[in-house]
Amino acid sequence: MKDADFSPEYKRLLRGCLYGARGGLAIAFAMVSAELASWLTPARYAWLAYALVGATMVIVYWWVWGKIFKNVGLTVK
Repeated sequence: MKDADFSPEYKRLLRGCLYGARGGLAIAFAMVSAELASWLTPARYAWLAYALVGATMVIVYWWVWGKIFKNVGLTVK
């Protein structure tokens, strides 16, 4: 979105929408990963696996989706 000349308020709105989409995708994928991890561990430690894998994967997926958004041009300058 380099060519368009948007107002600062509109740029802030676009940036917020992109962060929201990136965050939603990161959380959704992390929940799926954590659920799978909790299924693959003994029932006694399922909560621990869910918490650790979920927290780690949110960070990983946040980075991954940021790279994907940047590569396809979904950035606000």
